[in-house]
Amino acid sequence: MPELVAMVRRMRHNQDVEDMFNGPDTPEYRKFNTVVNQAMLKDPAHYWLKVTDKSTGKIVSYSAWNIYPTVVPPAETIPTGPWLEQEPEKKKKIAQAFAQEAAMKDQLRSHPHMSGTLSLKWGLALADLLSVPVWLNASPTGRPLYERHGFEVVDHLPMFGDYMLRKVRSSQINVAEVAAATA
Repeated sequence: MPELVAMVRRMRHNQDVEDMFNGPDTPEYRKFNTVVNQAMLKDPAHYWLKVTDKSTGKIVSYSAWNIYPTVVPPAETIPTGPWLEQEPEKKKKIAQAFAQEAAMKDQLRSHPHMSGTLSLKWGLALADLLSVPVWLNASPTGRPLYERHGFEVVDHLPMFGDYMLRKVRSSQINVAEVAAATA
């Protein structure tokens, strides 16, 4: 887990966003983030996927998914971030959008030109299998990747990027593609 936290810190796309969600880049906050991430590992709806470079053994990509195929947390319990406290209508709209059967990508980090697509395809294959939509918050860097995979912008928050949705796809599943994505 400390290696994952260190990777996140190396790949800071937006300093303000990183500081808001992860705190300043100090040993104390790295330790704090490690503890928080370890706690998330115990959440049965939270799934982590990491991609490791076989030649170096280093993590080059990871994604974290919240998957709710049947029971979804109530809208009021879905965290929307403190920046929405001054915009109650927008906060309500976003919480309601997320409070449905869904696979929600919580985080995706990848070294440039590495395996972000691989991590994304894993979650999308699972969402297709479960026939659920996928919601995410996209940085300007990640938005083109998500658009290539069928996501559409639903809302934009100037400092935090775009809330995007990939609607439920057909239940026709390519078994070989799912097997490859989950192998």
